[in-house]
Amino acid sequence: MNKKIILFLTIIFFTSGLFAQSDYKWTSSDSTGGPVYSWEDITSTGTLISMSGDDNNTGPHPIGFTFPFYGAEYTTFRISTNGWISFTSTSTVYNNQELPGTSSPEAMLAPFWDDLNFQSDKAYYYSDGSQLVITFNDVPRLGQESTSSYTFQVILSATGEIVYQYNTMTGPLNGATIGWQDDTRTQGTSIVYNYTNMR
Repeated sequence: MNKKIILFLTIIFFTSGLFAQSDYKWTSSDSTGGPVYSWEDITSTGTLISMSGDDNNTGPHPIGFTFPFYGAEYTTFRISTNGWISFTSTSTVYNNQELPGTSSPEAMLAPFWDDLNFQSDKAYYYSDGSQLVITFNDVPRLGQESTSSYTFQVILSATGEIVYQYNTMTGPLNGATIGWQDDTRTQGTSIVYNYTNMR
């Protein structure tokens, strides 16, 4: 996946006389009328996250504004070396799963959940008060450090929109999960799960 792809998630609301429920829908830059890819380079302006090695999780880190996600509001995030962030989870789980799933981290955004390995500090974040960019920069897969390199990012908007962007994705792409799930682990979607929907 060396082509530039953006996954754009927007919240939708389902209502009835008895309850209101929120969920998300997604589109990509490959879709007709889809969003335009625009990589946000924050390697010189963002905060370098001190996190290296395998299967680590750090935080909380500031979002810079209040971010709404499935009816909850968050002001901080946590980040895993395995290609996902969460608003609450301290998990270090590396074996990607289908979402939603009760064994997966809660309140999770998974732009590229796989068994990755930070050999040095590889992640940055930058907030301007209305948008937060989190970049995984040149991260290899565990056991394939010399032949794989994945650079991707999550962008959160104060309006609740979520963007996943992919820059250079060198190496195997099968085996990853791309998706999200809520804090109850009952709502969410796997856009990609292992071989499903890989292009």
